[in-house]
Amino acid sequence: MDLFSFGVDVKKEQAPAEIINSDLSIDMGELKQTHKHEHIERFLPWFIKYQLEDITSLPKTSAIKKIDEFFKSKDTKKSILLVGSPGCGKTSTLNAYAKYYNLEIVELNASDVRSKKSIIEFLSEILRSKSLFNQEKLILIDEADGISGTYDRGGVNEIISMMKTSKFKFVFTANKKESNQVKALKKVASIIDFEEHTKELHVSIAKRIFEKEGITYDEEVLKNFIEYHKSSDIRGFINDIQAHSSINNEFKPSDVFEKRSYKAKIEELVFDIFNSKSAKEALEKSSYQDVLIDDIILYLEENIIQLNPNVRLKAFLELSKADVYKRRIYKWQYWRYLVYIYFYSSYAINTHAQDNSTTITKIEQNQRLLKSWIFGSKVLSLKNRTKLQKDKEEEMTPVEEFAGLIHRSYKKTRKEDLVYLHLFLQDDKLCEDLEERGILNDKIRSSLEYCFS
Repeated sequence: MDLFSFGVDVKKEQAPAEIINSDLSIDMGELKQTHKHEHIERFLPWFIKYQLEDITSLPKTSAIKKIDEFFKSKDTKKSILLVGSPGCGKTSTLNAYAKYYNLEIVELNASDVRSKKSIIEFLSEILRSKSLFNQEKLILIDEADGISGTYDRGGVNEIISMMKTSKFKFVFTANKKESNQVKALKKVASIIDFEEHTKELHVSIAKRIFEKEGITYDEEVLKNFIEYHKSSDIRGFINDIQAHSSINNEFKPSDVFEKRSYKAKIEELVFDIFNSKSAKEALEKSSYQDVLIDDIILYLEENIIQLNPNVRLKAFLELSKADVYKRRIYKWQYWRYLVYIYFYSSYAINTHAQDNSTTITKIEQNQRLLKSWIFGSKVLSLKNRTKLQKDKEEEMTPVEEFAGLIHRSYKKTRKEDLVYLHLFLQDDKLCEDLEERGILNDKIRSSLEYCFS
């Protein structure tokens, strides 16, 4: 970064090398040589200063034990897949193990090299060539769940195929456990959940940093802080404890700092909406949270079902009013309506929830968007015949056949009529009538059952 272009008067011979250099990566050695005084490291972020360098300092959690077993094994056909959110230490841990076992780590980021062809070209060259320093190689496929969509068909299968003939070990990282790529890799890799970090790991990291920095702390306060935040983001956790230790060299958590987990923030808000002792309290908590309106409504929709039947209908009615005002905001940009959304989604719902006989203790995440996407994918699979297939007079698809029977276009039938036909299938008498008229047959019935399964 060139500060001179911003009008900052800095003498080049006195400026730190990393400021003049266009490369913005931090070189610790160069930084120490440029600043010749013993207190330079105290100004560095702790997550840089205390990067994991040696695996011997890691507490032996269940995840670390599995990684130990993998690296001690000589079987190159077995692999491990580390799954967890960004910042939880997946890649840093693997780099530390590679360094400890003197392995040359070769990284392939699946988000950059996406297609089957590019994966083959990259890995084929790596697997054929020898290491420059005669080291064994470790092939790291980072963000394996990035191999997705139409660009990557066959990509995962090609990697699995190469693993069978490789003399080097493969390791994988991914952010989402539910992705299709992670499911496919289960055949050849042991899944290690890095999301479930133990308190022991966080406490160990904090104690190590506090002792080196001379920070005083109360162990019980530290454990309560970890329990409250419940975050698997190690980098974020280290930044948090540094922020809370900036005054008088003492670790003293402040209420000013919010929870890092957005999901935990939503769940806590929805819990408060249902369980606050007064509707006014629920409204106040809802009004001062930086949570998206869509997320609040989706979570409330999912969890209102836990209320008693006589309360549930009233709560859904209030939520529908909030949704009406949300649509008006999106359509007309009348943001003054936001106050009505907060009122109906918190004050009004809490008023009815107070009549509920039981307390809602567990908040569930809404799955409607995922289910809608899955249904859309299934319906899309019932596509029309191509022009070539029609020229060859191939058999009509079930949707085409049904569209012809009811004298509707294929497009409108697929988009508008399938849902109603599925409802007809639940009525035996109506099904018999449709079969007598020749509108319903086994082929159409099986296709509908697939879509709505």
